Amino acid sequence: MPGPTTSSGSVRTIVLLAALILLGPRLPLDADPTPAGADPASPIPLSEALDRLSRVAKLYRDSALSFSCDERITDEGVQDRSFDFDYVYVYSDVHGFADYRTDPRDPAHLPVRMHRYHLPRYLLMAYSWAFVFDESRQKLHRYEIGGWEDFGGRRALAVRFEPIPPYRAGVNDWFGTAWIDADSFQILEVRALKAADQRKQEKLEREFAKPGPGPPPGVGAGYLIEKVSTDFSVEKNGMRFPGTVVIWNSRYRIQEKDSVKGIQEAPVYRVTQSYTNYRFFNVRTEEEIRDLVRGKATIKPGP
Repeated sequence: MPGPTTSSGSVRTIVLLAALILLGPRLPLDADPTPAGADPASPIPLSEALDRLSRVAKLYRDSALSFSCDERITDEGVQDRSFDFDYVYVYSDVHGFADYRTDPRDPAHLPVRMHRYHLPRYLLMAYSWAFVFDESRQKLHRYEIGGWEDFGGRRALAVRFEPIPPYRAGVNDWFGTAWIDADSFQILEVRALKAADQRKQEKLEREFAKPGPGPPPGVGAGYLIEKVSTDFSVEKNGMRFPGTVVIWNSRYRIQEKDSVKGIQEAPVYRVTQSYTNYRFFNVRTEEEIRDLVRGKATIKPGP
């Protein structure tokens, strides 16, 4: 899982060589679309990739899908805290789709009010990254194929996405990269940041690129930037679901120490959402899912 592993209060200094890795995903539309380490063979056309990804998105709005799982949210901030929930995703002909959390100790299984836990941040609907590629949202984003990569032993297609202004929360306000399994076209992992954090990241990059030394350690307010990573490590019938979400927020400063200009990172908080023990009430067969993604069958749309 990408992102800093240090707890709040510790500090890391990243030198120039590592700076661009630290700064995370972005979509340079005028850059070489083939990342280092990618297969130089021509990837599939963008239109074909988006068509298949749109069908994958529909699988998460499929009336045939419903499940529950155990969720643990860990907040590494001022003090380490963990909370356990039952996460439920269901569909009914009366109410349509619903997802909610319950306290596993509550015999009534009533939805919890998340504000009671005073978490600095948590990700709603961790499975919903596929909706970035939904047909209805493709006109609201720009996309770029980065080429084939080896991703944890799997051949994966890197697809970068960038929202087109005006940004709308929950619709098109994320910049990032998704790694797509070459065989199933399911998402393996997504790394992203919100539009406001992307603007701060770009400003940080421009400042870092300026010639001349950086300020000495401890000088300057820096840039507070939050990033998110979601891995889809749980597989059921060829369809993938989130295993872990990591949200980390850090303050980045341009600094110079021992004549080396670098970026200093001071972690503020880190929230991890872990999903285990999936129980599927209903899910299509692997053959159905494969045919749906390949366009050989039609998915019943949700409301």
